[in-house]
Amino acid sequence: MLIYMDKIMFKSKNKSQFLHIVVLVNLISICSFSHTMEETTFPMQQKSGFASEKGRRSTMEDACTHHESERFNFWAVYDGHGIDKKENGYKVANEAANKLHQYVFEELGQLKTLDQSTMNKNILLKAFQKMETELRQQGSMSTGSTATVALLDKVTKTLNIANLGDSRAVLAHLKKRQIKTTALSTDHKAGKKREAERIRKAGGIVFRNRVSGILAVSRTLGDFGLKTEKSDIDKVMSEPEISVRQLGPNDRFLILACDGVWDVMTNQDAATLVNTVLEKTHNPTQAAYDLVQEALARNTNDNITAVIVEFQNLQ
Repeated sequence: MLIYMDKIMFKSKNKSQFLHIVVLVNLISICSFSHTMEETTFPMQQKSGFASEKGRRSTMEDACTHHESERFNFWAVYDGHGIDKKENGYKVANEAANKLHQYVFEELGQLKTLDQSTMNKNILLKAFQKMETELRQQGSMSTGSTATVALLDKVTKTLNIANLGDSRAVLAHLKKRQIKTTALSTDHKAGKKREAERIRKAGGIVFRNRVSGILAVSRTLGDFGLKTEKSDIDKVMSEPEISVRQLGPNDRFLILACDGVWDVMTNQDAATLVNTVLEKTHNPTQAAYDLVQEALARNTNDNITAVIVEFQNLQ
């Protein structure tokens, strides 16, 4: 990771990228990322960037990543946690950031044909299952992580979102010349009615808005001390919820962020801020940095990580 940061530092000359590096080098974090305009044969293009900050926490447990093939782009944010306060969830977030995209691209590479329904459901589900299996073999009993993944097919302009936990994916689009938002993921919190009912049906209890009085999120990678082998009916599930969005000309950008942002900002708050920055700079790294700084200014108590993807040529 230090090598990667050095490489960015030598390449990055403008102010916004320098600011981004300042945020990074003060963290113990993995955010492997590309934030330049992608040169492809497809008319659709996108810029992406991220920012990450430890905030008021004593340790950093977030991670994020971006990887691409000729046809697909993969972005993700991960928010690690420890059930025991002595445990640091960064290990699980780090492992997912290193491996989950590999499993997605492996599954894509095995397909002879790519149709939307196959890619949307089976590919992402299989990748998450492989990631969960690997973590189980490593024995992640009291640590875990959320995962919010965006997989973009540049040919069909289809955006697939897979989500576990309370990180969030928000799409910003134009409606009557104003920026509006659509949530592409649902927060998986134990205290929410739907999740609480599911947990109880699986034989679990919700106490003080936590699974077994311990874990605030109800779907994660890891946390095997609260799971059985049957992930589809477990009180803490590892199966992500998946949504699909066909991108159109009014779609402007995507925000992926951990709950350090959403604890203090609404979807609309975040989108309005990001849109203001992008209209001035078309620099998603700067937009991510400003979003993180705004969350800090609003006194968030968590680590803060944000990924911004700006869409272009969506005709």
